[in-house]
Order: sequence, then C-alpha cells, then structure tokens
Amino acid sequence: MAKIRSKKEGSIHQRKNGTWRVQLSLEGRRLSFTARTRRECQDWLKKTVGQIDNGMTFASTTVTLENS
Repeated sequence: MAKIRSKKEGSIHQRKNGTWRVQLSLEGRRLSFTARTRRECQDWLKKTVGQIDNGMTFASTTVTLENS
C-alpha cells in the first residue's frame, strides 16, 4: 500500500524521459514543477512550502493578462 503523505509534504518522482517532477497540493489543487535533477525539485518544493507558510494562496499563483 502507498504511503500517505502529510499536508505540504509533496511528492517527487522520476519521469520516463529522465526528468524529475514534484507535485504539491494547495487548496485542493495541484501545483507541479518539472526539472532535470531531483535536487532542483527539492529546492522548488522547499521554496514553495515557505511561500505557503507566509500566506501564499492558489489565487496568487495564477497570472492574468489584460489588454491595454
């Protein structure tokens, strides 16, 4: 049986093409990041968890573009 991870722990796995992907749930939605090395994924996860602890929400992760 798969291990259940705690909140804000995320998961890192290697893809078939050799790259690494990290996924993290935030407000019921999933944030993903893909990199060449596992270390880059770990750094992104640590930085993102820090931002969440400082008040980042899913709404602040989306970018909207306006016509000017």
